[in-house]
Amino acid sequence: MPRLSKNQKKLILLFLKMGFSLKRISSFLGFGKTTIYYYYRKIKSRKYKEPIYRINYSRREGEIVGIFTGDGSQYYYKNYGHYHTNVHFGDVLAYVEHVKSLYEGYFNKKWRIWRQVKDEGFISYRLRVIDKKIYFHFFNYIIYDPRSKSDTVRLRTLKLPRSFKIGFIKGLIDTDGWVAKNGKEIGFCTTSERLAKQVMILFKEFNIESKLRLEHRPKPRKTMFIIRVSRKSVDNFLNLIKPYKALKLGAGNSAR
Repeated sequence: MPRLSKNQKKLILLFLKMGFSLKRISSFLGFGKTTIYYYYRKIKSRKYKEPIYRINYSRREGEIVGIFTGDGSQYYYKNYGHYHTNVHFGDVLAYVEHVKSLYEGYFNKKWRIWRQVKDEGFISYRLRVIDKKIYFHFFNYIIYDPRSKSDTVRLRTLKLPRSFKIGFIKGLIDTDGWVAKNGKEIGFCTTSERLAKQVMILFKEFNIESKLRLEHRPKPRKTMFIIRVSRKSVDNFLNLIKPYKALKLGAGNSAR
């Protein structure tokens, strides 16, 4: 086993954190895959710090789970045992920073921000952590088919504390929902029928009137379930849920 310098070891760790395969790293650096994996395991065992958190179904946990339910993804890189958890965003850096602070404060683990500029100039952001415990943590609250999260995701149960459910709705609205026209129009859309039905049940529980409609789209696109809050329930919604998206509009008590 060849001895590597400190800088070479740092490069290996950097490439692995970026999601490169052992084969690609071997090609870049000229080392065998066995050598790279050996040093990676040594580096990881010294640097890894397990996240520390406690499940108590708080409002903050609800928001964390709602955000992941709306815009999260996960991937397991079998070649080197990486469990990736991501949250995807558009060009909304202030909200990215909010979610980063929320996640790091709860999990006691650093999440990295990735910025991508596409050919057409569109900017997107992504939060990511590589951690097995966090990867499986979300399954305490939600269920989904890893092959198609968007149309299968839903809460495991609705028998949850009210505060958690309020936070969950907030996370959903701030990712897959909208607050528009000075806060007088609020809605949420999903391709998961079961999640849509759960949201309708929660709205009823919170005395928030809403309507559900289906938008059938040509295949391979999936049917969209669109929920709109009725105008007479908007103030109740804003004062109870306090979505982040309402802050910039100055809508409801959430902006005060």
